[in-house]
Amino acid sequence: MVNKNDALFSDISTKAKGSDKTKPISKPNFLGNRMDGLDDQKATEMVPTIRVDPSRCRMWEKHNRNYALLNELSCADLIEGFSAQGKQEFPAIVRRLNNDPEGYDFEVICGARRHWTATYLKNNKWPDFQFLIEVRNLTDEQAFCLADIENRDRLDICAYERALDYQDAVKNYYDNNITQMAKRLECDRTWLSRLLKLAKLPETIINACPDITQLNVEHYKKLSKYLDDALAKKRIVKKASELKGEVDTTQELVKQLVAAGLNQVSNQTQSIDSENIITTGNGDHAIKWKSKKSSYALDVAKGCSKADINAAFKQFMSDHWGQE
Repeated sequence: MVNKNDALFSDISTKAKGSDKTKPISKPNFLGNRMDGLDDQKATEMVPTIRVDPSRCRMWEKHNRNYALLNELSCADLIEGFSAQGKQEFPAIVRRLNNDPEGYDFEVICGARRHWTATYLKNNKWPDFQFLIEVRNLTDEQAFCLADIENRDRLDICAYERALDYQDAVKNYYDNNITQMAKRLECDRTWLSRLLKLAKLPETIINACPDITQLNVEHYKKLSKYLDDALAKKRIVKKASELKGEVDTTQELVKQLVAAGLNQVSNQTQSIDSENIITTGNGDHAIKWKSKKSSYALDVAKGCSKADINAAFKQFMSDHWGQE
């Protein structure tokens, strides 16, 4: 059976070069599928491969891997493989740059780890080590799809990084249409929707994470039902601010934030008849409100001016939905 990602990879690559030739790829291993797919395409469609100094290449600014996090440990398998073979076996995919202000000739679409490893070997072992590349003519959307296929199963790309990448893509390439994007990437729409929501976590929570690479969709699911409640969200954000630098793992952070949200919801449930008052500037009562399980009941005081009522309602909205 042809892997879905391979079929999409072939489709994108073919459209990018204006050819109608495709060749089904069938391999049991996903990584083998992906790499063999590149070689099969090259043989079928005469995709040019060349070896260049890795310093002539830079990463595509929208690449979904954090290049700064690459090191000897994360690239150990490639260092060993390149060293054993004396060369890079599988090419990275690049686009040619014209008149780049920093003097680069190519940008890497797929192959960040291969580029890092080639650079590392050139600087530390083989001064003449060359970076193997395939030069493609790709639109940004095609480049995004190829990079996603290349790295979708990579465990060393964290969920939050991927979420931010997808958030940018759904806006720039798919008119914020999640269904269209899921169809294009041949992925589950529900999974994609949850991942996109992960990117929308409040900045205070993100800043409180001791290790952002640990943050995943399951953490979002645990927090989401509380973040959908205005008061619980307010409590969670406040707790996240207090916990910044105070917890060792993201799991512990989420646990404490869920507890904060749960306590807030519990307090509301236990106080269905609790009454709150918003007063005017002169101390007169303008609005009284009662919290109920899924709604608020507002009583407007008689004798208050329209300006007083507007000010009190504005304060109510700010307290519960963060609006001004």
